[in-house]
Amino acid sequence: MHANSSRKPHIDTLAVQAGRLEDAHGAVVTPIYQASTFDYPAGDRPLVYTRYGNNPTQIAVQERITALEGARAALILSSGMAALSTAILTVCQAGDHVVAAPELYGGTHRLLDNELPGWGIKVSYAADHGPEAWEAVIKPNTKLFLWEAITNPLVRVADGEALAGLARDRGVVSLVDATFATPINQRPAEFGVDLVMHSATKYLGGHADLIGGVLAGDDGLIERATRMLASLGGSADPHAVFLLERGIKTLALRMARHNENGRAISEYLASHPKIERVFYPTLADHPDRDVAARVLSGAGGVVAFIPRATPAEAQRIVERFEWIRLAPSLGGVESLVSMPAMTSHRHLTSDQRAQRGMPDQTVRLALGVEAAEDLIDDLDRALTS
Repeated sequence: MHANSSRKPHIDTLAVQAGRLEDAHGAVVTPIYQASTFDYPAGDRPLVYTRYGNNPTQIAVQERITALEGARAALILSSGMAALSTAILTVCQAGDHVVAAPELYGGTHRLLDNELPGWGIKVSYAADHGPEAWEAVIKPNTKLFLWEAITNPLVRVADGEALAGLARDRGVVSLVDATFATPINQRPAEFGVDLVMHSATKYLGGHADLIGGVLAGDDGLIERATRMLASLGGSADPHAVFLLERGIKTLALRMARHNENGRAISEYLASHPKIERVFYPTLADHPDRDVAARVLSGAGGVVAFIPRATPAEAQRIVERFEWIRLAPSLGGVESLVSMPAMTSHRHLTSDQRAQRGMPDQTVRLALGVEAAEDLIDDLDRALTS
């Protein structure tokens, strides 16, 4: 913020300017401090060591993320899963209990179901996204609530304000994975969430060229997470942090196009005779449309749909695209398509996926920033060939 201004800068400006490092040579881009260690003279200067997350490149970008999230502090890690596991182990230890949302990223499910029990941490899943379902499974030893702002792949939207309020009332730490929303479409810290995480690999980086994770939120929790980072070793490489800052500078611009494309393509698919169901938070039949209108300022670029086709026929559809690439992940400038049965939810059985509302023919689009008209043409060719 300008020293002579009391007005809060727009998030577009923060994405470009916040945390700017004053370089001795006047560089307008944050330099890459590609060093593992730094001089440690006598005195009060703290030990600077890249594994501790206090390399100058790391610090500058962490300050930018803090400003974007409206948080007190932030920490950059080596991946989204490193951010998630570090956050959980910052809050929980053996004997503690976690309440989690019913729909989560497949990697998150594997961590909760396969790893946490071995560490003595138990997990219960709420039956749905309503606060009543969460209150029903709280235990005296519950330490953490975990949910996603927008879920994968059916883009359900949690009422983060209500869940954060319940957690606060019960003395439980709240942790939200806001990867699909980004701070452009939702800033959970502003409605009381304690910790916000992102897979920075996705929208924050935005160009499918880095792996990274982010934690932001309460400064006391981030301080504890930084100590945990030093023990677990999930530190971010300075060059990846440099790429992350470059991506963040255009985040607001890119998210505006992702939001536009998500709305345009979901409406096109909803009117197509070969599509049985479309999932996007702004559509009239989305179960969380009202919640989304209240807690999101945009619905992002992920659209899922169920074609009137067998799984094998759906596979042939996704292989016919010209512009939309058949690949996992999301959040980049290029549009991607995948089938959850073969990627994020392949660890589930066919019946388990069907019970979750995603039969094996479900298709997930991760829309980029191309022209919507070209993406619609590509979809039309693939669906009608």
